[in-house]
Amino acid sequence: MPTQIPVEELLFTFPDGVRAEDLDRGGKRGQADGIKLVDLVIEDDEMLLLVEVKDPSHTGALDTERERFMQAMQTRELLPQLAAKARGSYMFLHLMEQDTHPVAYVVVLGLEACPHEPALLMAFRDRLAHRIRHEGQEPWKREYLTGCAVLTTENWTEFLPAYGLQRVPNDTTAGG
Repeated sequence: MPTQIPVEELLFTFPDGVRAEDLDRGGKRGQADGIKLVDLVIEDDEMLLLVEVKDPSHTGALDTERERFMQAMQTRELLPQLAAKARGSYMFLHLMEQDTHPVAYVVVLGLEACPHEPALLMAFRDRLAHRIRHEGQEPWKREYLTGCAVLTTENWTEFLPAYGLQRVPNDTTAGG
């Protein structure tokens, strides 16, 4: 039976044989320890994927919030938070002896309601990959991630076709 994991308005579906876990568990795991964790960890026979979701297109988002998010993507404002989640999640998995495969980081952006160019996503990915390798005054001596990708809800299945992703908006208009 496939596994389904909701992350806000996005529903991820994973086939049998793939372990998928809500790593952050609504922010409850790790916060007491000061560890920032990604939303999901996906494990198949070859790879561990750390998946962080940022969704400025959710139904409750105001236009000003969307504009602020897009501005933060163009600057370096989001990078420290995203790098900390990659590092914290890797550290957590390593210390729990769950880093049994190479680890890659995937940031999923819900940008359906935000005008953007593909070049913005590529530049953002490049800046994020650099930040992950070089968070302090000097770069990390060990590369702990094998790759970094920035995907949108629209192109998720193009790059990860085995894993489903759909938007399931919260019904804020229902009367009960």
